Amino acid sequence: MNQTSDIISKLFLIIFGIMLGLVMLELILIFSGFFIVIPQEISNIEYNETAIRILAIGESTTAGQHNWPKNLEMYLNNGSSYYNFKVYNEGKVNINTAIILNNLEEYLIKYKPHIVISMMGINDESHIIHNQKRKILFFDSLKIANLSNCFSSLRV
Repeated sequence: MNQTSDIISKLFLIIFGIMLGLVMLELILIFSGFFIVIPQEISNIEYNETAIRILAIGESTTAGQHNWPKNLEMYLNNGSSYYNFKVYNEGKVNINTAIILNNLEEYLIKYKPHIVISMMGINDESHIIHNQKRKILFFDSLKIANLSNCFSSLRV
């Protein structure tokens, strides 16, 4: 009887350790996302009324501080001595076209852009397939689930 309770307590500790590790990994992934987005958000705070305002919307290919919207702004400003350009980056990671378009009106009011450039559609098929395969929608919102989908989609 004592040996059985030792096995059960060890099994419980192993399961608890795995669950605690998964929760810690989820929190790390969530908070690391904030550190990626913060510089982008800070760059978007600066509103320039006199500049030609360009709104960049899209998915992970647009998101971040060192992606094409920042390079576009740099190239445009370096290439023009007469015009000043400001590119607002509203790219988001792990998003699809429907969500981007749902937020578009808010962005248009906020930035009053002269030009809107979009790079979207990359995640649309994967979101549709992913949502059709999933039975438990709670797991779709977990960063660990997204990370495991990225690893499972890698081809060797």
